[in-house]
Order: sequence, then C-alpha cells, then structure tokens
Amino acid sequence: MVLRRFTQQYKSIYAFCKVESYTIKPQNTVIDYKTLTYNPQQKIKFDSSNKSLLYYYKPLLWTYQLQYWMYLFPMVLIGNVIKHNPFYSTFPAALPMMFTVEFWLFLRWFKKFKYLRYVVSEVYLHKDGQTVEVVYEKKFWRKVKEQNVTQIFYVTNLKTLIGDDKRPLKGNLFPEQWPMKKEMSKKWRWSFVKYYLNQNNFLVFPTNPNYINGEILIAVMSGKIINTSKQYVEDIEGDMLEMVEEGKIKSDIFI
Repeated sequence: MVLRRFTQQYKSIYAFCKVESYTIKPQNTVIDYKTLTYNPQQKIKFDSSNKSLLYYYKPLLWTYQLQYWMYLFPMVLIGNVIKHNPFYSTFPAALPMMFTVEFWLFLRWFKKFKYLRYVVSEVYLHKDGQTVEVVYEKKFWRKVKEQNVTQIFYVTNLKTLIGDDKRPLKGNLFPEQWPMKKEMSKKWRWSFVKYYLNQNNFLVFPTNPNYINGEILIAVMSGKIINTSKQYVEDIEGDMLEMVEEGKIKSDIFI
C-alpha cells in the first residue's frame, strides 16, 4: 500500500517536471499560402538528409569569456574598493553607491548568462519549406536547466512581433529584409535578437557566423514559407555541415 502511494506520487511529480515536446505547433489552423510563400532568388541546397543548412556558428574560445568579463571585471574592481573603502572619511555616501553599482552589475551578469543560453548554433530548413530545426550552442547548460537542445519551429510561428508602447522590443532586432540596409550593416553589434510568439521567447544570432544563407534565413525568420519546388531546389550528396567546414560551400555576409 505504501509502495503504491509512493509510486503514484512519483508519477505525478515526474509529469509536472517533464519537459514538453520540442515542436512548437502553429497557432492558426488557416494559413494563407499565397501571401506567406517566398520564392528564392537562388536555388537552395539540400543534402542527403533532406535538410538545408541556413546558419552555422562556432564560437571562439574567448568569445563567451569576453561576454562575461564585461561585467565580472568591474564587479571585482568595485568589490576591492568596497573592501578597503578609501572614501570612509572624505565621502561616506560612496559606500552605499558602490554597493548599488555592484548589485546592478551582478544583475546584468546574470541576465547575460541567461541570454547566452539562447545563442543559436545551427539552423536547418526542412524540405517541406514549412519547418525549421534550431540547434542551440549552449548544449550543456540547457541540459542542466532541462531545456531542449534542439527545437523544431513551424515557420508561421516565427513572424516578426511588433512591440507596444508599454513594452517595446529590446535589443538589436533581427533584420527583416534581404539585402540588409546599409545604415544597419554599419553599426557594430555582437548579435541579433529574434522574438517569436511573445516577447519572452527569443533566439540569439551572433553576427559573425561561420556560414549563413542570408536570403532564406531572413525570409524564414519573417514567417515566410519557402517554395521548395524542383525549380528552386538543388540536391547535393553528403552532409552540408561537413562541406561548409571543409570550405566547399561559400557563405553569405551577415553584416
């Protein structure tokens, strides 16, 4: 009897903690294909797995360390000043001010740590032209947080959000047009943010990827269904990611 109750409680806890399916289903059942379909200007390459690599990013060894130390270094510096407190007699109000700055830097560091969990490593377009597969870069930390390393999105769910007056969209927003505007490409930025469904869900795209198909990626992230008819498709043998790493397939320029 006791064992049965324990088993029932364990099943209820497991059902509560279980990670949901990685496929995000479309919100609307009725889709207007005429307005949402995008005809590529160049043929899309699909490999033996019927997938087309649209984006690939492999960070350098110091990339994330630099992102973290942007806040850790001033935190350590201010913490050392607080420890010795040289303004004890000349400026007593400096101590609470430094504690406030230290707390603000800690919040920014924690937010950056969360932000980097959504960095995208690979994006694949399936041959149906309606679904994309996103592979995240921070695989270890996502597993620790019981988040999916790979997610499959319906393209229609990735259409661009519009911020309101109460809560405008933050960050460097993902471009909506290809080719990108000149004034946008001149601004230096480490990454773009792509919101989907609501402002709490987003993807992070570093602006210096190893490979990118800019035309199709921007169309997909704008909620456009890609026309994958025979006239727009080029089938290739082998794995597309391996070809990119070997330099057999050239990349577009993001910015």
